[in-house]
Amino acid sequence: MSAFTNKKNIGSEQVTRLAKLLDITVDGVRKLRVLTWRKKGIYRWYRVYWQKEVGEKTSLKSLANSLQCIPAMAVARAIKRPDDAPWGRLTSLCNCTNVLKGEQYYLRGKNNTIGRAPTSQVYNSACTVSNLHCNISEDGDCCYIEDLSKNGTWLNGYRLTTNTTGRLYPGIIISLTDKYRFGRLGVAAFVFSHMKGPLHFFHKYQLGNKIGHGTFAVVHECVHRETGERFAVKIIDTNVPRGWNSNHVKTKVLREIEIQESIHDHPNIVHILEHFVERSADSVFIVMEHARGGNLYQRLRTVGHYTESDARKIMEQLLSTVKYMHEKSVTHRDLKPANILLGGDLEVKIADFSESTLTVAGMTAYTGSPIYFAPEVLRQKMLDKTPPYNCLADMWSLGVIMFNVLCARNPWKQQDLETQLENTPYNIDIRTPWPSISDNAKDLLRKMLSPADNRCSADDALRHPWFHQKKRKR
Repeated sequence: MSAFTNKKNIGSEQVTRLAKLLDITVDGVRKLRVLTWRKKGIYRWYRVYWQKEVGEKTSLKSLANSLQCIPAMAVARAIKRPDDAPWGRLTSLCNCTNVLKGEQYYLRGKNNTIGRAPTSQVYNSACTVSNLHCNISEDGDCCYIEDLSKNGTWLNGYRLTTNTTGRLYPGIIISLTDKYRFGRLGVAAFVFSHMKGPLHFFHKYQLGNKIGHGTFAVVHECVHRETGERFAVKIIDTNVPRGWNSNHVKTKVLREIEIQESIHDHPNIVHILEHFVERSADSVFIVMEHARGGNLYQRLRTVGHYTESDARKIMEQLLSTVKYMHEKSVTHRDLKPANILLGGDLEVKIADFSESTLTVAGMTAYTGSPIYFAPEVLRQKMLDKTPPYNCLADMWSLGVIMFNVLCARNPWKQQDLETQLENTPYNIDIRTPWPSISDNAKDLLRKMLSPADNRCSADDALRHPWFHQKKRKR
């Protein structure tokens, strides 16, 4: 398709469309040299001038005429990659020594080594891994790996001869010291992604330090290149190898964006600014507001429990947000301290809607995090012919979070959760010693950690006397 349908009239609408195509601002000064595809044995060169003044129609007409002959993807490839943008990525497939499953390592510059050397871009301290095990490099549109070890490097299960170079393709699995098999532990293995193409995210944002990661995603700080504003970006690797369900991952990403954007107007829900689906890099970038206070899990580990007065302010925000979500037919299904971000003055924001769903009843998926999912969710895995659960599963998770906030510990161990399959209320008095908290706080915990049939809703919890009692005198 041509960029313009009418060569003669170069108006503001065409200028706007062209700016969007090239991912540059209308008032920016850009000069591109575009090499088009080979056609009839001749390379056609076009020098494209992008002028700051829109009124200079001579150069714009020349640009439009050139774009008639150049496909949009050819123009996109011609945009120079920022110097600080990575050209490749390795995503860990399993836990191995100090490498965690889902960890992402970005490749920059000419040489990127994997090994036990502290200077390695991918550091692995396993004794079977060589000091400099292998080196990964980019040469134009091609990527290569060189084996430097004695214990061997495997590409998709085939060993690479020592001191030889192999070609890397997107989706190839690199394993160290032994071939990788899905589900096998102890073997350092990574899936490779070649981050080629225009990568619109990196043209607009500069990637910063990592602030968190999960199974399929890593969260980094990022800085807007023009304004200098700081945000957070969630990077999902969609280039999954065999053994992982890639369609499931992509569906989850699109659903997460849809759900979070549908409820973004609530002040205690992390706001998504924009997202980029970079197919050439097998990635989705979700840019969102950055909560500088870290998350609740980190705070509880480093500082300890909150006072009851502060805990009341936190729980009131969380319950109000969950009430709003349920009214919008959204069930989070993965509420936990790590997914609660902290702002100033005890402000909290709920994040990570990757397990959420647009329904409040009839759910049968076994999903969430151990310790925090409700007994009726665990039954979906452990028992046959289990009835579906509803959005009150979120209330159980909030009950555990309230226990964390008041005590800075969990109400039970993971293996003890199986005993909660019985329809009996949780006896919070068996977990001693308690900090000095009121009976009203304990009563609310009992109502939130009750069987699903008797569990209170978010609206009921907000009307509980604990939120209306006066501050106790000490």
